[in-house]
Amino acid sequence: MTPRQAKQLEDVPPMYQGTIGKAYEGKCSPRAAIKAFCLHCTGYERVQVTNCTSLACPLWLFRPFQAVEKQAMDTERVPEACDLPVSGEVSDDLRVIQS
Repeated sequence: MTPRQAKQLEDVPPMYQGTIGKAYEGKCSPRAAIKAFCLHCTGYERVQVTNCTSLACPLWLFRPFQAVEKQAMDTERVPEACDLPVSGEVSDDLRVIQS
């Protein structure tokens, strides 16, 4: 750990000092390093990591603390206008979304 990192570690909330310290030392998994990065990026606010809107971040899909409901919504296929039924029928895609 560099002197600058040691100084920054002093400002990290005690709850996250272990995670950040291991990342600085290179003694953590890639997943834990991403967690450390996201926490640092959001000012150590876990809720901000969950609600992150930085879609341009290359780590956005891998961020920790994602809401399970949000993951399910992101992966559902939403029908486009061209997929909508012409007659009064309800397509299988719309039944899934309505339920």
